[in-house]
Amino acid sequence: MSKLGFVMGTIVFLIAGAAAQFTSVLLLKAKNLSRHSNYSTIFYEIWRSKIAKGIGSILIFLNNIGICIHKDI
Repeated sequence: MSKLGFVMGTIVFLIAGAAAQFTSVLLLKAKNLSRHSNYSTIFYEIWRSKIAKGIGSILIFLNNIGICIHKDI
């Protein structure tokens, strides 16, 4: 907000929220269609490759590491 201003900051905030909602819906649809509940098996069901399952596991690991790292600005 401090860099974009109130109007543009609000617009960007709403766009980010809409993108998060859209991806959540896509993930739930993939979960329901594949009948699996974790990311790596959903990756495997979509691409039918053990490499895709491995990439899914790596992405989950990197996400968890990123959440655990905190940097003060």
